[in-house]
Amino acid sequence: ALPISEGTDWGNVVNSLMKDDLSEIREGINVMRKSPLKTSADELKRLLSTAPLLLDMEEGPLLDGEITNFTDLANSVIHGADLAFNTVATLGEKIRAVVIACAAIQASAVGRD
Repeated sequence: ALPISEGTDWGNVVNSLMKDDLSEIREGINVMRKSPLKTSADELKRLLSTAPLLLDMEEGPLLDGEITNFTDLANSVIHGADLAFNTVATLGEKIRAVVIACAAIQASAVGRD
């Protein structure tokens, strides 16, 4: 509120509106910070659900193409987890980003001897 309206009904209304706006802005920022983490977690689920299907496929060009798609998705998950690590605010979220990246790195080794 402006100093002239401080302590008045009008000043209280303005203060309330400003606090609400700032709260919404903070919530929006938190959503933007957590978005890469959620996206990489969702992609990791998709990646890990695909792995058993690859194990059941027979050797050949179809399997080779699927492994290429799989490793591309794994690299995307790793990149998203790296981005999330540098974006999120809390230590717990950073740890989660590292766990997601490690799982994707391990999964990307599929088909390698």
